Amino acid sequence: MGAGRAVAVIALLAATAAAADAQRLVGTLRLPSGAPAAGVVLTALGAANVPVGRTVTRDDGSYALYLANGGNVQLVAKRVGHDPETVGRAEIDGSEIETLNGQLQQRPYELPQIPRGAATCGNGRGKRVADGLYAEILTAATAAQYRIGRQDLQARYVTTQYRIAKTSDDTLRAALRRVNGSLPAPFPPADTARLEESGFFATIGGNRTFFAPDLEILASEWFLRTHCVRVRRADDDSLVLALTSLRQRRGLVDVEGEFVLDWPTMALREFRFRYVDLPETERLSGAGGMLRFGRTPAGGWLVTEWRQRTPFLNYFAGEGNTTLIRTQMMQVDVVAHFVAGGQVLALADGTQLVYQRNPHGVRVAGTPFAPLCPERTTIQPTAAIRGQLRSDSSDAPLANTVVRASWTLPVIVNRTDVQEREEVREAITDADGKWFLCDIPLEREVIVRWESGYAERRIPVRATQAFSVVEVVQPR
Repeated sequence: MGAGRAVAVIALLAATAAAADAQRLVGTLRLPSGAPAAGVVLTALGAANVPVGRTVTRDDGSYALYLANGGNVQLVAKRVGHDPETVGRAEIDGSEIETLNGQLQQRPYELPQIPRGAATCGNGRGKRVADGLYAEILTAATAAQYRIGRQDLQARYVTTQYRIAKTSDDTLRAALRRVNGSLPAPFPPADTARLEESGFFATIGGNRTFFAPDLEILASEWFLRTHCVRVRRADDDSLVLALTSLRQRRGLVDVEGEFVLDWPTMALREFRFRYVDLPETERLSGAGGMLRFGRTPAGGWLVTEWRQRTPFLNYFAGEGNTTLIRTQMMQVDVVAHFVAGGQVLALADGTQLVYQRNPHGVRVAGTPFAPLCPERTTIQPTAAIRGQLRSDSSDAPLANTVVRASWTLPVIVNRTDVQEREEVREAITDADGKWFLCDIPLEREVIVRWESGYAERRIPVRATQAFSVVEVVQPR
């Protein structure tokens, strides 16, 4: 695992192609066994080995590569745990789509002996080994990033939002929404120029935002230049790499954390991060987050779970006047903690189911519950509710309307203080005004809300039978 290989891999993963009139190179890549090679990062190199395009193979091994320039191109493949290899060459003349199929060789690289203190910010053999390990992380991250937002992939996933008590981890509010659509970006977008100027916290238009190190940030030259990855621990089945910042900037928030890889496959399992250089009042808030990675049976990569925890802040100036600008002259009070995240329940490529999260509990076959809620988010017996919304005035279907079901549960905060915790489930109606919600508790009053015109409508619902589907009829 030499320095040349590590630097070359990082350069390939950082390359992009952005020409509006780009030419296409298509084909299929297969493993030595003949099986499709999924999750392989493909980079086209033009003259002087300059990257002119990049893509990732799908679960059937196919790819479509858009090139910034024509001419002779060399197609280089990189998969986790294997050396980069050239799988073919093509002449792109701009007149038609060029086809290039290839077969990978069985070329896993020799696992390195990890020297003490190996780090990307070090030197010698330790730096070469650390560079190579980080290149494996970037390969998996690049393959996972490729799936985000693609319209040809259909995902079922849930997004979650929690409000946590200030001095404990008791949940005061939990909201969950099930979504069908393309895979979402785990965190709000950030650009390296803004991070360089303001750090990972900023107040923008009155909104207080903690940025997270998403997949694109992790692969950026800026991140590699301003952070260091060190080998922290090597076990029989895992490898932990510590991420640290190379600088401290007064008043600017940064991130540190760790990557967890399987050993000896080098497969990226998890990335955990925490916010550092926070003001004193926020240092004990547990601010940070994580990305969890998974693979499809064919070897493709995706982010299966994500989470970000940040302090919920109030700012005070002078006689208690609030302000949205955080400076050293302001008093800051952490009033709670906010946790946002999500997890992928299932992913389909066309008609092929390529990933499904292991469901909790049982599903009753032959009932409407099974197709409505194939993957559950709790081990407790629950029910589902569904209905159809129409306009009060025209009887037309209410499409794209948020339907919210909520109920309360008692929770003991700080061991003695009993409060009510609000549980929320949300859905959006389809073009026919139809909706459904899973994870509805049994024997508890649930209030279903939606807005019609300028008025809020409410219907109380109670589910009594586990794994049943309750029809919610809109009063007319």
